[in-house]
Amino acid sequence: MKKNLKTLLQTQCPGFGSPLNFKLTGSFAETQIGFTLEKAEYAYALEASWAFTIVFRYMTYKDLLWFFTAILLERKLVFLSNNIHLLTATLFVMRSLIKPFNYPFPLIFNLPEVLMVYCDAPGAALIGINKGEEYLKEHNLFEDYPSCVFICLDEEKMYIQPENNVQPVQFNNFERSLMTLYTKHNSNFNRTLTDPKKSKKAVNKPDSIKITEDNEEKEKSLKIHELFKTTLEKKLLKFVPETPIYTKKKVLIEIVKIMILTLYNRTLTMMRLERL
Repeated sequence: MKKNLKTLLQTQCPGFGSPLNFKLTGSFAETQIGFTLEKAEYAYALEASWAFTIVFRYMTYKDLLWFFTAILLERKLVFLSNNIHLLTATLFVMRSLIKPFNYPFPLIFNLPEVLMVYCDAPGAALIGINKGEEYLKEHNLFEDYPSCVFICLDEEKMYIQPENNVQPVQFNNFERSLMTLYTKHNSNFNRTLTDPKKSKKAVNKPDSIKITEDNEEKEKSLKIHELFKTTLEKKLLKFVPETPIYTKKKVLIEIVKIMILTLYNRTLTMMRLERL
């Protein structure tokens, strides 16, 4: 294996849109590895592009809109699935939905049981658990961690507290454009995963998730994801200041001011108590 990795490391990287074919040797003889680097215009999401077709085939445009909004509003999303491929693909795509922005919070692909209390940590997160709905019920996760939104991918169910629900963003023509792309791409158009009121039998069983794709389907998936990126660029990115509002120096000054003000208030309170 070390010899194969060394040879691969010395192999010249292909250009954008070009394939890389590599033949393994030794105990892996006759095994061919193929990889095609995305076109330059889609390189911004290189780490997740392989998963677009899997997730967009599974979810509807309404699901994507809901998750997109929840991520922007910094909700803590916990995905459960017995299928590690679907789970990993979903988390990669969720993180990439807010491109060109980076997701600054923790991304955990498979949270171990001994660290399950992390679901109670403050702040947003994208968390995966390689278990099904039975595990969620057996360990009372929904009751113990009310700040989390639990999405059971295999069973197509979502467990959510009313205060964690969100209304999908309403950008001009964004939903209509997404719906148009989706009707050409996804056969599960009328199915909605993110509606807590609905509970349906899973369309895609854990052992039947299709991970192959043709060029046409891949191109459509890339266009769906690109729509999210261009919308954020037009609606939000142009309002972001070119220079940071808070620099390290300014933050330190603000911290010192807060400390001085706190000390002043504490001293003033103690003086008033002494007078009493």
